[in-house]
Amino acid sequence: MRRTSPPPQPPATKTIPFTCPHCHLTSNVSEQFAGQSGPCAGCRKTITIPGLRESQAASRPRAGGTHRRTLLILSTIGGFAACVCVILGLLLASLAAPNLFRSDQTFANARIDNLQQIGQAMEKYYKANGHFPPACTLDGNGKPEHSWRALLLPYLVDYPFRGKYDFTVPWNSPQNTQLAMLPPNCFVGPGDKNAMTGDTSYVVIQGSNLVFDKDTQRKINEIADGPQQTLLVVEAYGCGINWLDPRDPQDTAIDWTVNTPTSQLGARLGDGTIFVLTADGKVHRITDRIPSDQLRGMATINGGETVPMQAYRP
Repeated sequence: MRRTSPPPQPPATKTIPFTCPHCHLTSNVSEQFAGQSGPCAGCRKTITIPGLRESQAASRPRAGGTHRRTLLILSTIGGFAACVCVILGLLLASLAAPNLFRSDQTFANARIDNLQQIGQAMEKYYKANGHFPPACTLDGNGKPEHSWRALLLPYLVDYPFRGKYDFTVPWNSPQNTQLAMLPPNCFVGPGDKNAMTGDTSYVVIQGSNLVFDKDTQRKINEIADGPQQTLLVVEAYGCGINWLDPRDPQDTAIDWTVNTPTSQLGARLGDGTIFVLTADGKVHRITDRIPSDQLRGMATINGGETVPMQAYRP
């Protein structure tokens, strides 16, 4: 039997520990982003990643005499009691007003915007090709070669590296893995702590009677249940799938509950919701209390289920 070598994997990169000065989200950022500016994955405000040496120097204790440190400790102790009072007051206020420290509406708007951008790219792809993009393309040996996320790159006009992806070679070729840590903003969910690793926050669900199933090219007239209640894309924070990887969950292998420890589905931001994109291009905010069989029913194209969308809006 002829042995085949495993496909090349993205090269390991050094990371820089970085904390956003605006929302204080802490992440490990690839060294290749050193000195670059871009939106924070949490608050979307512009941040600049320091160099590796600069980051190490900032975290190294400064040289100084014992006397100076003693004065600093004494001055800190002097204000400790007042700080405790302030913290306790803010904690009590947060219990009464949960949105004091985080604007859920700001996060919600950003989550909607991401799915709308994906939906617009899907629509452009459909108009150009006459069908939705497949979950992935396959090579001559039947192995997944390019993800639907990569197939949308020509239609994501704001992504500066869209012309750098080479569709003539596999997704994990040296040429394409240069983009593994550079996902388009619309594939990075606000508040997703894994965003700086290049992982996507959005997936499609694959299945024989779903819109997506490997290289199936689905048309809108095949969706007998109606595009307005049929899932295209769902939030899946922490799914562990690089945005270039042509791998998305199978309907028979996932937990259809939302925001639970055993499920890939949801954002887990504490607001009790999941945002989804349906085949008519609309974005919906759904409570994570939706029964798993109802959410599964929304994914099928011809199951005949009637899902009362209004009943599951938070």
